[in-house]
Amino acid sequence: MTTQQRPSFSIKNYIVKQLDERSDIYWNYKDVKDHYFVLNKFKGKKRFVPTFAYRQVLYDTGDSKNAPVCRLCKNIKIGTNSVKLPLQLAGDRPTRQWFTDFRKLFDIEVNNFPYFNKQILVCPKRHELFFSKKDLHLLFRFMRYSRFKSALMQIVGSGATISDHAHISICDEDLPIFYLKRQKCFEFDGMSIFQTPDYPGSLYVFDPINTNEKVSFIHRLIGKIKNKGFSYNLYIENTNTVYLILRKAEFSKCIHRKIGSVEVAGIFLGNALGTSTKDIVKLERIIEGRCNRMTAKNFLESLHETVCSKAEGEFVEKIANEFVVNDSDINE
Repeated sequence: MTTQQRPSFSIKNYIVKQLDERSDIYWNYKDVKDHYFVLNKFKGKKRFVPTFAYRQVLYDTGDSKNAPVCRLCKNIKIGTNSVKLPLQLAGDRPTRQWFTDFRKLFDIEVNNFPYFNKQILVCPKRHELFFSKKDLHLLFRFMRYSRFKSALMQIVGSGATISDHAHISICDEDLPIFYLKRQKCFEFDGMSIFQTPDYPGSLYVFDPINTNEKVSFIHRLIGKIKNKGFSYNLYIENTNTVYLILRKAEFSKCIHRKIGSVEVAGIFLGNALGTSTKDIVKLERIIEGRCNRMTAKNFLESLHETVCSKAEGEFVEKIANEFVVNDSDINE
């Protein structure tokens, strides 16, 4: 992976045009309501998405780990939810090669009930719980060249609805964690590693991840985290900045629900889980009511319950300091 110029062809526009042409995506950005609140020094927000009412009626929101068939594998096989990419991408040989590899290994899926603008789902075509180093290499490339703003990794232990097939939620909105104040810990080969003193837990920022060595660094680091029995939420900006949050639990007793990558990034999403009504208007009112009732105190407590404290996450910095990254193992 090298820092090469982005192609003039817009991958994002190519994808978004297909989203705009579909009639099975329940989303209207103009109707979304955001209300900001401060979690100590961290500015988060509550998001009311009216079209989540349709998600409650039309989509099985239960955890997929006990399902007889993987939902994503089924979608890939059927193909009706897949977003097409051009057969080739103009550019130099490395640019053409990564794009060919990406098309071969990944599927882009429509999110029928999005909570972010221009949201898609990207997953490996093969069934796997975690991303390989090659996967990460291609995903970082995709974020750089596609120009989508954010990517949120969904894996086992991260609070994902579909947890048994690793995937990435990609959208064209910034996340609250992107605006946190940073405090530099150390540097590695031109990459800076930062702590975030105002985040209510263990969050490290790596900037920039723009070479094979740095992708290898991230892959080895999250492997070590997994081996220690922790999960994580990993986010990628289109500048190839990485945000890594350590997780110790998925479920919050305080607010009685699973805490996913969106909440950990600072956004409370209202929903209507646990209700039996199928009336769309009533469901919208329930969702908006839950958003309005969520307090900064309770949301902050839910993060404390599910995110490792700064002290619990100190081992990440120690591991990162010890790494000697070898570019030759990028395809392992």
